[in-house]
Amino acid sequence: MHILERTRDTGQQVKFGREERVQNMDDAFRVLPKKKLPAGRFVVIDDVLTTGATLSACATALRIGGASHIDAATIAHG
Repeated sequence: MHILERTRDTGQQVKFGREERVQNMDDAFRVLPKKKLPAGRFVVIDDVLTTGATLSACATALRIGGASHIDAATIAHG
């Protein structure tokens, strides 16, 4: 089930340092309009964890949308 959507193109993060990544991801995701979050736990999955900026931005959007329990999973660490 897709709950989040990207609000703008953030491009590849590979060329950015930590602070630039965090700034680039600021407000980059939101809960889909008219989507009511179901009760329960949410898991955000990212392919590579480097600074955690993408996971953090997704978790922030979920919290704003009303989620209280959010876990994260990644495939690789960069």
